[in-house]
Amino acid sequence: MTGGGVRRQVAAPTPPEAPTARVQERRQPRERVRTVARAAAGILLLIACYASGEFLAGWLRLPVPGSVIGMVIMFVVLCLQPAQISDRIVVPISEKLVSLIPFLLVPAAVGIVAHIPEVVRDAPALITAVVGGWLATILVTALAAKYLLGRIRRKG
Repeated sequence: MTGGGVRRQVAAPTPPEAPTARVQERRQPRERVRTVARAAAGILLLIACYASGEFLAGWLRLPVPGSVIGMVIMFVVLCLQPAQISDRIVVPISEKLVSLIPFLLVPAAVGIVAHIPEVVRDAPALITAVVGGWLATILVTALAAKYLLGRIRRKG
C-alpha cells in the first residue's frame, strides 16, 4: 500500500461450533435406545427364523433339523431385503454372538472331557467322521470356488 497505511488482516470465518455438551447428552440416550432396539430386533429375527424352522421340521416330519430350515428361512429373508435387514439388524447382533462363541463352546469341551471312556471307545468312528467331514468341506469349497470363478471369467 502507498502512503504508509497499515494493512489489516481479515480473519477467516470460523466454522460453526461443535454441538454443546447438552445436545450431545441428548443424542447419546437416543443412540443407545436405537442400538438396543436393533439388537432386540436382530435377536427376535434370529429366534423367529429358528422357531419357524423347528415348527416346519416337526409339522412336515422332515429329516432335516429345524435349525437348518431356519437358516434357509433367514437366507430367504436376507435375499428379499438384504441391505435394510442385514446391515442394520442382523450384522450387529451376529457380530456380538460370534464374539461369544468361545464361551458357548466351553460346555461342549467340558462334556467331552467328562466322557473320555466313551470318546476313547468310539475314537475310530469319531476320527473317520472328523476327517471325512473335513475332506468333504474342502472338496465342496474347491468345487464351488471353481464354478464361481468360471462364471466370473465368462462374464468379465
